[in-house]
Amino acid sequence: MVEEVAGDLTGNLQRIHEHGKRANRIVMDMLKMGRGGGEWQETDLNVLLNDHVLLAFHSARAADTEFQLDIQEDYDEDLRKVEVRPQDLGRVFLNLVTNACYATDEKRKALVVEGGDAGKDYLPTLKLSTRQVGEHVEVHVRDNGNGIPESALERIFNPFYTTKPPDKGTGLGLSLSNDIMREHGGEIRVDTKEGEYTDMIVVLPVEPVFRETKDTTEESADGEGIAVAPS
Repeated sequence: MVEEVAGDLTGNLQRIHEHGKRANRIVMDMLKMGRGGGEWQETDLNVLLNDHVLLAFHSARAADTEFQLDIQEDYDEDLRKVEVRPQDLGRVFLNLVTNACYATDEKRKALVVEGGDAGKDYLPTLKLSTRQVGEHVEVHVRDNGNGIPESALERIFNPFYTTKPPDKGTGLGLSLSNDIMREHGGEIRVDTKEGEYTDMIVVLPVEPVFRETKDTTEESADGEGIAVAPS
């Protein structure tokens, strides 16, 4: 009897696991379709970043009138334009800055509850910088929030993984951002210290790796476009 029940439970768990994986794939596919992609364009990353920083900041202020953030900018004025999909890369910037806003605000609220000088002295800060390093461009989004626990670092790009409460995050933002960066031939690096800061570093190649434009798209026999890497 016990063995039968155990066997049934094992079977049910396996089915739940498979259904969960299937649901995960469906949701991710829907979100990717919803992105729309857009055309590749030579883009001023300083402008693109600044636009989405303002969007994230004002969204946070609209949700909480007590939200405050000291934004410090150090943009490379000589930064080369990079060929990207602005709509997609903008979503990456928006997600990273939104996370930074959340991290600093949560730290501020916690310090206020604790009381003492720490709460009075803490100034939520976001440091933004851009620079060209060799054949790559780096965009730094650094906050002085609570940082990311070491135990979570290996999972932060996993779909549906989040350290936020259920009503604050879906766990899809960083996963989708990571996918977008791969499509651009880049990556997101993380430098963090728990309790002190998080620096999310967007790294993009100066020269595009893949394009899907009229010049680099061939039509297949069934009419679907095939993306080809530029020679």
